[in-house]
Amino acid sequence: MVCPATGPVQAKACLIDNTLAGGTKSGYNYAAAGVVGATGTLLVTYSVGAAPLTFNQTGVRMFCAIEDGVVRFDPNTSGVTVAATPLAPATCTGYTVLQ
Repeated sequence: MVCPATGPVQAKACLIDNTLAGGTKSGYNYAAAGVVGATGTLLVTYSVGAAPLTFNQTGVRMFCAIEDGVVRFDPNTSGVTVAATPLAPATCTGYTVLQ
């Protein structure tokens, strides 16, 4: 989500730049999803993903992270058409930890 001209609000906190908020940057597609908590207003979990726009040209791995803050990658995306759709947490935790 692009930051509003009036500045941050709860739904759009302006934590990332507008290019990344548009979903594409540095040869990768990006996406994020949050899960609304019991109160109905706060996001209590999230999943983010990044995938190359063109495999083997703009990148060769998919990346993900969830609320544990650990960035993980999938080294097995060779020849696969990939999207940046946020992964389910169980899928993301199965990826290799980025070190």
